[in-house]
Amino acid sequence: VVDWFGPIDFLQLDAQFAGTECAQNHDAADSPESKLVGAPIQSVPEIVATTNAMNYVDADDAPFLIQHGSADCNIPPVQGQNLADALGADKATYYLIEGAGHGGSQFETPENLQLVIEFLDRNLK
Repeated sequence: VVDWFGPIDFLQLDAQFAGTECAQNHDAADSPESKLVGAPIQSVPEIVATTNAMNYVDADDAPFLIQHGSADCNIPPVQGQNLADALGADKATYYLIEGAGHGGSQFETPENLQLVIEFLDRNLK
């Protein structure tokens, strides 16, 4: 699995951004997360739990390469770190790309793409 800046825990997004320049209202009815589950996310935690990748982590998981930008204002970088921690060092490698936002050219450098290719070569053969 190659995870570039993926959301993990919708219910924690606002708390993880609180007090930062990235503060948003992910619980708003028109937020992408609320639209996905059909209601403001905090009002349907049981439905939101089904979207949380951490609820599906087990010993049979494939290896993960998780990369997140340190300046991502859409998904807090700690979400990727938390997933890596849940998977464990034998299943996950986490890279925080300094200065990168939610995607962008820092993810697409020749060096980073080579790192992704090497990860896939190592784990898909």
